[in-house]
Amino acid sequence: MPVLWVLSGSLQSSEQLYKGTNPIPHPFEWGNFATAWNEGGFSQYLPNSLLYTAVAVLGILIISSLVGYALARIEFPGRGAIVAAVLSS
Repeated sequence: MPVLWVLSGSLQSSEQLYKGTNPIPHPFEWGNFATAWNEGGFSQYLPNSLLYTAVAVLGILIISSLVGYALARIEFPGRGAIVAAVLSS
């Protein structure tokens, strides 16, 4: 629901958005995306966000693989509790 609300707000004009009377925009203001891209600096922020996201996902993938292997192959006290905690979360 929050994603639909944000999408609806992004397609409304400023007047429609501030009045808040109708969640369905009429007419659709597709130019809001171009304005946000040009005036909001998205062309600079998007590559930075993609880089940070890629590095974070790669790091999580490596660490999770190592932990998963250790939990699956190595016998140690408390392993069952850790596996149960990971699965329940």
